[in-house]
Amino acid sequence: MSTFLELAQTLQMAIKALQMYTSVHPRSKEALQTLAASVTDWLKERPELQMAASSGKVFVDGTPIEGNSLHLQALVRQLSERQIAGFILQRGAPPEELLAMLEIFILKPAKLEAMGGVAKVLAGKELRYITLSQTQYREVREGDGGDGDQESPTKAAGSGPLVTRSEDDREPLAFDIAEALDHWRQNLLASTQGITMSIQDGF
Repeated sequence: MSTFLELAQTLQMAIKALQMYTSVHPRSKEALQTLAASVTDWLKERPELQMAASSGKVFVDGTPIEGNSLHLQALVRQLSERQIAGFILQRGAPPEELLAMLEIFILKPAKLEAMGGVAKVLAGKELRYITLSQTQYREVREGDGGDGDQESPTKAAGSGPLVTRSEDDREPLAFDIAEALDHWRQNLLASTQGITMSIQDGF
């Protein structure tokens, strides 16, 4: 099985070919077939491939890919500029659907936005094997962020960064606020009564 760095390289080569030539040009067809072969090889041992970008990193199946590869940097930029969280490729994705995904990559961000956004454009293509990822990833390393008394997110055995989604589980302090307002109201009422009595004594 090829590494994702190799897959990212074939993806960028296919995008570049489609930018320079039409989809029916021999070089575009060759690059697309190479990409299809790489995706098929990657999906031999897994049902799907999730590739996403967040905070300047590429995540594959929830795991951040380390390295400063130009192909990874290009993928991060392409996804971020088009406001795409990521793509999910399922086993069996045909070259025709990979081409439809590539066509989104070569659309300028402003053009994509004018067409209604990536979700609308992808829905119009009616793909069966390629969908948008809805997961927002962020990298959390041991000892980073969070209070010491909070439990860490569960991770698989072995070392490496944790990947989680940002969440805020705090409940609103409605009861405390209501209690404070009631206390303040009672103090205000007592103060008002004291002023009234002072005025009456003066007369």
